[in-house]
Amino acid sequence: MKSLAALLARLPPSREARLVIAVLVDGAATVVSDGILTQHQGAIASNGSVAIGLTGEDLTFLMDLDDRTGAVLQGSAHQQVRVCLTPLRRLGITAAVDDKAQASTQADHPMEAMPTQQGTDYAHVTRLAADLGFVFHLAPDDVGRSTAHWGPPVVDTTRMPPLTLGMGHRSNLESLSFTLVPHQGTA
Repeated sequence: MKSLAALLARLPPSREARLVIAVLVDGAATVVSDGILTQHQGAIASNGSVAIGLTGEDLTFLMDLDDRTGAVLQGSAHQQVRVCLTPLRRLGITAAVDDKAQASTQADHPMEAMPTQQGTDYAHVTRLAADLGFVFHLAPDDVGRSTAHWGPPVVDTTRMPPLTLGMGHRSNLESLSFTLVPHQGTA
């Protein structure tokens, strides 16, 4: 029990702990999830077996922590997005911002009040994307590197085989589980 407590005590606070999940396929690492550790749990059984549970959020979680309501906005939508994404460079996140969005939010007359941001950087970037019919998401690249995509949606027409469970040799899954977080409306 002491070793489990010692292990959990060494984990850094959630704002600092990066959680990257990668799988090896033919000897090459493929990142399937890149995020921030938000919760860790531990359990030990009487037979000595230990279980550790890690829960996290994707890296956009960091963009949604600080309310920047009142920050002055300048430039076009894509320039504002680049400014909001700049702090994430220290985490190895590259901004892939579509520069075709030229909608300006600058005041038309110098005496008019400059527009200000309402909410967090994440809320602002996703609102700008929605206003222009764009999308915003992060995609993991290599271990410790991700790309922030902001622009028109890209439609992938590659067909994937259906998830199949309990169909003998045709199964491509061993198990399947889902978690629904009702207050977030996501699965």
